[in-house]
Amino acid sequence: MLLHRLLLAALALLMTAAAPAADQYDVEIIVYASLEPDTGEEYWPALESGPDLASAWYFDHTPALQPLPRKAYRLDAIAGALARSRQYRPLLHFAWRQPGWERDAALPVRVNIPIGANLPVYPESHPLRAPGTVTAPSGLSPESALRGEMQLLEGTLMVYRSRYLHLVADLVYQERLGPSADSSPYAEDGGVVYQPIRMQQSRRMRSNELHYLDHPRLGVIARITPVEAAEPSENAANTAEPPDASPTE
Repeated sequence: MLLHRLLLAALALLMTAAAPAADQYDVEIIVYASLEPDTGEEYWPALESGPDLASAWYFDHTPALQPLPRKAYRLDAIAGALARSRQYRPLLHFAWRQPGWERDAALPVRVNIPIGANLPVYPESHPLRAPGTVTAPSGLSPESALRGEMQLLEGTLMVYRSRYLHLVADLVYQERLGPSADSSPYAEDGGVVYQPIRMQQSRRMRSNELHYLDHPRLGVIARITPVEAAEPSENAANTAEPPDASPTE
């Protein structure tokens, strides 16, 4: 598995070096959680497995994925609106540059935010790795929670290009339910219970447009910009209202 990962990273780096500038894309992502009370109408099954973290990459593990500085972010107005809202809580806001890989060559970006982190996390200074936490792959099963490996948000985000651009999200969010009166496999220290909720979605996208991946408890806002068209400009989408938290049909 390690040899396969190293070969894949080397191939991705060669493709990056050979690709023209127009074949690069800036990807900006906001991940947010819904603060609306759970009505109990949704059923969240127990996690038997989690995202494939073994094949995902941190920014500092491959030069093919380059994190962008905060000054390059274009969705700050949306992130601010989410932060001011009583309905949503922004968890993560970050951006990176990558080649226009085909699906088989695309590298998933690994996401992990520890419970207790200052939110939202900006991985320009926080490379999506929690200091002192384990780096071994974890499926975020109830067993991993018992081992103290539970993260507030963990999973992968991947962008690839075929006829259209595509964003693939596989994320697990630990929603806080409250204190527990008894022993629970989802309880952290202090007896607080967390419900693991998994979001698995793929969305076809157009460049320079704002797209949403919606879920009853979790959402992703994404914008992909070709580097050749990434000059700073006023964008109407940057002042859009926060999305509705209702599930996507």
